[in-house]
Amino acid sequence: MLDEFANIGKIPNFVRLIATIRSRRISCGIILQTVSQGKSLYKDDWETIAGNCDSQLFLGGNEPSATEYISDRLGDQTIDVIETSETKGLNGSWTRSTGKNARKLLPPDELGRIPTDQCIYLLRSIPPFESGKYVNNT
Repeated sequence: MLDEFANIGKIPNFVRLIATIRSRRISCGIILQTVSQGKSLYKDDWETIAGNCDSQLFLGGNEPSATEYISDRLGDQTIDVIETSETKGLNGSWTRSTGKNARKLLPPDELGRIPTDQCIYLLRSIPPFESGKYVNNT
């Protein structure tokens, strides 16, 4: 478990290590406050490190690079769009058209507003989902 990953310093050869760890069926939990922490520490290797993580858990926040990253990972959805227009005048008329548009499943601004008791979980090979956070009241 690599808690406070950005504050422990850069681990030499970590890109190669995380790929090897994964191939040996060993798990490695990387915990960051923001995506920008990982990007600033590992620069060009950040995407390779993130790509070797089969699951990602977004606990909330409004840091732009984190919400944009998660929004992009969530992908798009198709929405129905209905447009109507009306012309007033002697004979008056109206038209109605329907179509489909793509929309982010959760745009960055909406991700920044998810309730504090909710999280977004992304696991390789299954659709992402929103879940309640575990709360230990003891």
